[in-house]
Amino acid sequence: MVLFTSCKFNSADPNDNVANTFTVNGMGYTDAVFTLYEADSGGVAYASDTVPGIFHMKGLTNKNGERYVLGFYTKYGAVGTYQINTPEGGTAMTLVVFAGGTQYDYFATIGYIAIDECQAKGGFVKGRFEASFTIGTDVVVNALQVTSGSFELRRVY
Repeated sequence: MVLFTSCKFNSADPNDNVANTFTVNGMGYTDAVFTLYEADSGGVAYASDTVPGIFHMKGLTNKNGERYVLGFYTKYGAVGTYQINTPEGGTAMTLVVFAGGTQYDYFATIGYIAIDECQAKGGFVKGRFEASFTIGTDVVVNALQVTSGSFELRRVY
């Protein structure tokens, strides 16, 4: 098993953190850029060539006081492109947004997660993702579109 955490980001402008962002449209968001927290704990992943990859990113939406947790899971934690919600299974994505005292749960119905590079311990794991999401248990209506998603996580194990 391999453990990853996000690379540290120190810019005062959260839009500079393009390695750990994604754009959201729908449900009141228009080209909203969600960014990873600045702290190293903003992203973590567990992965290897033979077991599922488990990735978590947490940070801020573009609305004051809102935060999010994005979880994505790949069939294997190795370089490759993994399609969400396919018959072979093993790849999924969830997004939870916390706005005030309300929690909104979104589930990806279609999309992909690509692990483009996986360096040795101490290096980076880099990738991309895009997906359409439903809200709650309403699997008929795509409520959100996530595009231009990217991650760059430091491999620590």
